[in-house]
Amino acid sequence: KTVLFFGTNAQEEVTSVADEMLEGVRNKDTGAAGQTLNEMVSTLRGFSAQELDPNRKSGVMSRLLGRARPLAKVLQQYEQVRSQIDAISNRLDAHTSTLMKDIGMLDRLYERTVDYFRRLEIYIAAGDERLRRLDTQELPTLAREAESSKDMVKAQRLADLRAKRADLERRVHDLKLTRQVTMQSLPSIRIVQQNDSALVAKIESTIANTVPLWRQQFAIAVTVARSADAGETLKRAT
Repeated sequence: KTVLFFGTNAQEEVTSVADEMLEGVRNKDTGAAGQTLNEMVSTLRGFSAQELDPNRKSGVMSRLLGRARPLAKVLQQYEQVRSQIDAISNRLDAHTSTLMKDIGMLDRLYERTVDYFRRLEIYIAAGDERLRRLDTQELPTLAREAESSKDMVKAQRLADLRAKRADLERRVHDLKLTRQVTMQSLPSIRIVQQNDSALVAKIESTIANTVPLWRQQFAIAVTVARSADAGETLKRAT
């Protein structure tokens, strides 16, 4: 009975780690964060400061009117888009918080998996050593005694020991399979963690760089448009 449950505790701990990892994956939707990020980029691209360029001929309004859209209308649209950008930014902040928690959880999960892997190594080494002693010492000795004495009790002890040896060999084999699965899970945890980190970096870059640059470019475009309007007004007045 002891042989049948040899190393079971370590296997159960590995299973609990796997269940925890699956639970985290099931409760986390990184696709939602990616979709929100794409929504941010699409919103930024959907509103261009080039609408203020009087020489621009590609827009629908430009083709219809042959000139830039009125500044007041563009500013009104900008306010609407800015509200959308602010709302999306808040959602991205929430996604970032969730991803950062997941990254920390995966770090702890990785360390626990390494610990369980090392415990499995100890069980496997002990099992292999026990098998070696059985094969080189105990079984040969008992086999010689049973054969020389023709004692049925010793013969039965030999059969029982061989059966236990077979059970132990199966348990060690199972532990080695568990060790292999555990070893394969380590890079998987790191891959998930790296993907989360890359997504966080992309979100932070968008919020810290892309959005401010977009607003700055629009402010410059508005300034240039107002200067152009003022110049045109002064020209007509002159």
